[in-house]
Amino acid sequence: MPREKASSQPSVYQDVLRRAYAVTMKNKFLWFFGFFAAFLGATGELEPLFKNYTNIGERSREILSFQSIYQEGLLWKVFENMKAFFSAYPLQAVLFLLMVCVIAVVMLWLAVVSQAALFDVAKKSQGGEPIRYGDGYRVGNKYFGSILLINIVVKVVVYGVLVILGTPLIAWFLIKNNLLGGIIFIVLVFIVFIPISVILSFVVKYAIAYIVIIGKPVRDSVKLGWDLFRRNWLVSIEMAIIVLITGLAVGLLIACAMGITAIPFILIALASLIMNSSTGFTVALILGVLVWFVLIAFIGSAYVTFQYIAWGFLFLKLTEQKPESKFLRWMHLLFTKKQSVQV
Repeated sequence: MPREKASSQPSVYQDVLRRAYAVTMKNKFLWFFGFFAAFLGATGELEPLFKNYTNIGERSREILSFQSIYQEGLLWKVFENMKAFFSAYPLQAVLFLLMVCVIAVVMLWLAVVSQAALFDVAKKSQGGEPIRYGDGYRVGNKYFGSILLINIVVKVVVYGVLVILGTPLIAWFLIKNNLLGGIIFIVLVFIVFIPISVILSFVVKYAIAYIVIIGKPVRDSVKLGWDLFRRNWLVSIEMAIIVLITGLAVGLLIACAMGITAIPFILIALASLIMNSSTGFTVALILGVLVWFVLIAFIGSAYVTFQYIAWGFLFLKLTEQKPESKFLRWMHLLFTKKQSVQV
């Protein structure tokens, strides 16, 4: 009987993902928010973990290449070139910096607002309220300062720890040319920095949900976010794994779409080369790149929208009840089956 009850219990992930998919596809204007929310990170909580742990050799080569760049004086040359540019063209340099700053501020504002808007969608959908485009901006502006503060503080803490612990090692490696410093730095990154970053990414996501969905202040939301993750860390990791697998599937879909859409532009480019037409080749190349950008933007934005709304629905489930971990449920079924066989 316990086994039947456990097996008949509906999966929390299935319900969350199904509802998030339905909301994402029904309200395609939300993809606009998904596009900009991606700038704050949308690869999934565990993707940096798997990506870095499976590319230790690549990270080691990057450290060694950075050493060669330092020893050859390329960093100093870049600094000298920038200094010369500012001296020769001070007005253009200032205008360029101002333009970059304005664009960065606008993109940051859109990213934070979009992040808040997508969590608010989960709240409205849960309560049966209508989802409107303008509500996203109103909610985003309302909580902009709080969400920005959380993102900044977490980034400063994470990278501040990395700088404090890693600077002596990198200096030892670059200046003293001691390979041991580089090795210890790589070990430090993989054993300390990446796991802390992964844990804090969960805490930040739940803290933002507390701000937008529940209306908690920043300090309380961070504490509650940590407590929610601590009590549901296994469910959170399982959700992140599902999001990671979904992201890999979306990446495969994008690759297939790019391959299919590339065929006509490749044929046009080849025909242009045969006819010795540089104009036709250039047009085919530009149009192909534009089509690829549109494909990546649309599919990627839909995925990010789906991901944020799914996390919003999971947050609501975690605060209303304590869902059972799929892994623990499988272990329960496995041991129950073994015990029944032994009896």
